[in-house]
Amino acid sequence: MSSSSQDDQNIEHQEKRCDCCCIPGLESELKKLESQVISVITKSDIEFTGRLIRVDSYILVLKDIDEPTPTFIYISLCEISAFIFITPLNS
Repeated sequence: MSSSSQDDQNIEHQEKRCDCCCIPGLESELKKLESQVISVITKSDIEFTGRLIRVDSYILVLKDIDEPTPTFIYISLCEISAFIFITPLNS
């Protein structure tokens, strides 16, 4: 089997694995938090915190809040194991 066809099979397997009923619900809940600061924990136990800029049925985009220059983080919805809304401090 060639490397190319194996790559195609891996991509197809990942798409089938991710294409399930929970993705629309996850997308819907994340859309409610657009422009808010959230933390996202991936299936690899990596945590990202930033302002939620955009979410669609495939990815979400966070803008890093600690950087002086804009840094954008793109995370596949299939890789999310949890997300947390960060409540802003009262001034």
